[in-house]
Amino acid sequence: MCRAGVFIQVLGYVWRAVVVFLVSTFILSMILGIYFMFIHPEGYRFSLRSVESLPVGFVALFVFKIPASIPFGVIFASTWVFYVLCFILAWMDGVGFPGSIRGVGDLNPISRNSNFLYVFPALSSILLIAVTVIQDLQEVAGVATGSIEFEDLYMGLYNLAYSPIFEEFMYRISPFTFYFIFKLILRGDILKQMKLRGILKTSLRSMLYPDHAKEYLGWPSVVRDGFLRGISLGEWFLILSTSTVFGLAHYFSGSGWEIGKISTSFLAGFIFFIMYLAFGFYAPVLLHWFFNYYFHVYIIAIENYDGPFIFLSGVISTLLEVTGFAVGIFILAMYFRRLLWRF
Repeated sequence: MCRAGVFIQVLGYVWRAVVVFLVSTFILSMILGIYFMFIHPEGYRFSLRSVESLPVGFVALFVFKIPASIPFGVIFASTWVFYVLCFILAWMDGVGFPGSIRGVGDLNPISRNSNFLYVFPALSSILLIAVTVIQDLQEVAGVATGSIEFEDLYMGLYNLAYSPIFEEFMYRISPFTFYFIFKLILRGDILKQMKLRGILKTSLRSMLYPDHAKEYLGWPSVVRDGFLRGISLGEWFLILSTSTVFGLAHYFSGSGWEIGKISTSFLAGFIFFIMYLAFGFYAPVLLHWFFNYYFHVYIIAIENYDGPFIFLSGVISTLLEVTGFAVGIFILAMYFRRLLWRF
């Protein structure tokens, strides 16, 4: 084997080790979340308090609050179970996470043989770097990003566990489902060939796995046709419009975010929607979880036990930064390589 081949093989082993380590920290954060909410004295006392109202939203515009008297702990546990389901589905995606670690998966992240959990660290780290760079540039220009404010760490844990599910349904899942059903209604030729059960099944499939639903109807799909051909003009409009509303909603929420949050939230919403179309509902939920729940759990761990968690958080931050920059450089190199091949 030539030196280049050996180097690529070594890089492959290093990358797999990084993926396994970061995914392990994802799992650890899930366990720590349960510990801090239900076993730690302060978290347990908080979990017994009741929610005054539960926000629910859909189609990126409509939000209403359900009067409730449910303990915070019950809602947190429900969101936790939902995240576990998302991780299981991500683990099983494509050839499966173990298969990808063994090298069975496709190098193309968007294919039938890829696995979302395997590409999750790369996607999340490069998006994290992009958001950080945009924030830094805006701060230099005098555009403040601000920060979200919580009553305490455990209220923050509750809110940051609930918000990814609430916001993904509101800004990505429900808008696409309504769009898909509307588009289906316009296609009378397709409806005539389907029974009511088939229509309901296809609509549910569009909510959970948009790409599968589009393929089922013979429409262009991301996996089969790529991003440019697999996402229709209407879907691009939906992505851009909901991402814009997503960015503006953060600024006008009154939670502490400043005007600089609009651009980074727009970018995050844009990527979340594309991943939803490509993989399914669990992909944007987990990416959103990464930015909310994941980091906050380690903040709580540092506040309570500092030492080992300060070290672990430092290692995680360094790996995410290195991974983000490395993946970004790799993508740019591949892009310029394709441009050169055209000439």
